[in-house]
Amino acid sequence: MTEAGVYMIVMSYKFLMHFCAKVYVLDYHSMQRSMREDFLFICTRGEKYSLITQFARVHKKLLMFEQTITAPVVCLSAYAASVKLDEGEVHAILIILLFASIAMLFLPSCMCTILTVQVNSISYACWNMPFWNASPVIRPYLLLIMQKSLRPLPLKVPGFQEFSVQTFSNKLSSAYSYFHMLRQANKK
Repeated sequence: MTEAGVYMIVMSYKFLMHFCAKVYVLDYHSMQRSMREDFLFICTRGEKYSLITQFARVHKKLLMFEQTITAPVVCLSAYAASVKLDEGEVHAILIILLFASIAMLFLPSCMCTILTVQVNSISYACWNMPFWNASPVIRPYLLLIMQKSLRPLPLKVPGFQEFSVQTFSNKLSSAYSYFHMLRQANKK
């Protein structure tokens, strides 16, 4: 039952990926075009924030689906693999699925954390500049840059946790709690 459940979750995720790719195909191609452009061109025309917005439109639903479903997938994969290990056989597919689902959540979480730190570092860099020595023409622009860089990333969705390494840690601890609860219920 747990192998079939995990397989259904993986297949529904694959279906959701294909659905989002079809619905947001223009944003996806636009994002790919922006990523191929030169860094100087992106900085001079101000399309860096629109790149993040396009990325968010394409991948936000997938990231939230991953955030919601990862703890049960990790728990059920680990539980099924441990049951097979108790029976004396190693079920490599479940172990691979376990590590793949952990990596599938860790990599975007790590990248979102790095992106958040990089965006916030722009504001801190402006703050550390001697802006009091800047001309009155430059000061308002520095203020605008600081305010825009402190806006939350478009990857945040109401009702969900922020997508970060801390969320990854929380999801894995809840998966371990579910796993431990299933193991205790199985022993009785």
